[in-house]
Amino acid sequence: MAQADTPWPFAGTVLHLTAAGTPFFAVSTPANTPTTLGGAILIADFGDHPGQPGVERHLPAFLPAHGWAVLACDPPADLPSGDWTQAAAHLKPRVEACLQWLQGQGLHNIVVIAQGHSGVALLSAYAGHWPDVVRGVALLAPPHLARQDDPLPGEIAQLPLPITLIYAHADLPGSDACQDCVDSARQHHIALRRSFLAARDLQFSDLGDELAWLLIDWMKPLEGEQIPRPETATAVTH
Repeated sequence: MAQADTPWPFAGTVLHLTAAGTPFFAVSTPANTPTTLGGAILIADFGDHPGQPGVERHLPAFLPAHGWAVLACDPPADLPSGDWTQAAAHLKPRVEACLQWLQGQGLHNIVVIAQGHSGVALLSAYAGHWPDVVRGVALLAPPHLARQDDPLPGEIAQLPLPITLIYAHADLPGSDACQDCVDSARQHHIALRRSFLAARDLQFSDLGDELAWLLIDWMKPLEGEQIPRPETATAVTH
């Protein structure tokens, strides 16, 4: 887990939040525009933290410059091996605390952007029953899982939200990249977009702008009523 003295590589306010009795960190970066289009919760992969190199450093600067407030969430430290029910139970209270904090800032139009295994746990956590304030979900570099161990197609089948899957490796277009997810979305009329970036690693560290523009384009229909930007982001404890 990230520590209080972590040298965050982007401008933002470190928050000390609590979920199910467990303290964790989040980093708030308000929109750097006259009005705010919505909020984006950015969840690092299990075992990472909001200050990791790559995507977690890039998006908290890029998205606020385009009207979205970002709350980067410190995920649980350990991924329960092959147990998505447990993983979901560990992650969901943190997401709920982040949603509550953003709503306390007047933001009621929120997207959730999850990296790696956190994305699988995120969909398992809500199992089709999402808070009204969540308008869309983005999964960045979702892991390759054996068909019998992959809950994503089933979770996508009952998703009441738009979803985008963005893959990082150059060779992924030659693989199925969860074709079962795409087939499930088509069968159940789910708004799913799948994209590929020829990034050199799962953090999109060499293609941060391309990733960010993909997300901005996907998020355009999800923009909410523009609200004045808060003057400051105040650290609070839930």
